[in-house]
Amino acid sequence: MKEQGIKLFFCDLDNTLVPHFKIMPTEEVLKFIDNVRAQGMTFVLLSNNFNKRVRFFAQKSFIKHYFGMVKKPSTKIVKKFMKNHNFKPYETIVMGDQLVTDILMANRLKLESILVQPIMNTDLKLNSLNRFLERWIYKKLEKNNILIKGEYNDQWFESKNQEKLL
Repeated sequence: MKEQGIKLFFCDLDNTLVPHFKIMPTEEVLKFIDNVRAQGMTFVLLSNNFNKRVRFFAQKSFIKHYFGMVKKPSTKIVKKFMKNHNFKPYETIVMGDQLVTDILMANRLKLESILVQPIMNTDLKLNSLNRFLERWIYKKLEKNNILIKGEYNDQWFESKNQEKLL
């Protein structure tokens, strides 16, 4: 990412870094955050969860920039942060576990994104509509051989990069 000029790393919290019920960061999470910073990137924690939960986790992780109640896929907070700190879209990446919140937000802002497998399945009613939509989207993507849940499709990725080069 550093070689691609990424300077700003937005990261979801729940089921991306830790399960939604875990209040403390793990050693792996702390190392991951330190690694992002070591690459010269600004790390920003984003969550649709309550401010108190996000603030506590951020403080325990030594994260300076964090936002709760983001209402993803809303772009308002991310757009404002980028503007206030002079980051350009081509310098920014978003990592998250949900297509209809994290990745949709990134796409709406024309930002690069990293979709990760959720750490654990959740039966929260709040996420049930999102997970239903994700299953439908995954089926469409699988049908077109673009994305198979749990797999990386090198062939599709390489063909898209070839198109960009032409």
